[in-house]
Amino acid sequence: MVFSQGGFPHLEFLTLDYVVMLKEWRVEKEAMPRLQRLRISGCRGLRAVPDGLQEITTLKELTINGMPSRFCSRVGEGGEDFYKIKHVPSLIITNILPLDEEPEMEEAAGASQVVAVPAGDFHQESTVEGM
Repeated sequence: MVFSQGGFPHLEFLTLDYVVMLKEWRVEKEAMPRLQRLRISGCRGLRAVPDGLQEITTLKELTINGMPSRFCSRVGEGGEDFYKIKHVPSLIITNILPLDEEPEMEEAAGASQVVAVPAGDFHQESTVEGM
């Protein structure tokens, strides 16, 4: 999934809720410049938070819920992705999945890419639900 440069200029709140087929998410520079709160919940295939989050200085709260322990340890303090979100004042991680409930982290053959395109400047909140 790709959030393109200049996309979602007025988006303030985003929830990714049980997008189970999502493995990779890319946020380009200047995408979501007003994002304040981000919630990632139940996206068990997602491997990491996108690099572009470090550019979103307006982000005040990141909530991670029901995600695999590998993902959670990457974003926690000292994790390899912590630098991407260290500027966020509030990091909430809840309901971490034990190792035996984590999905296989192998690349699926023929996986397709989802590109998110803004629907219009009037949207202030968006939720992406399971695919």
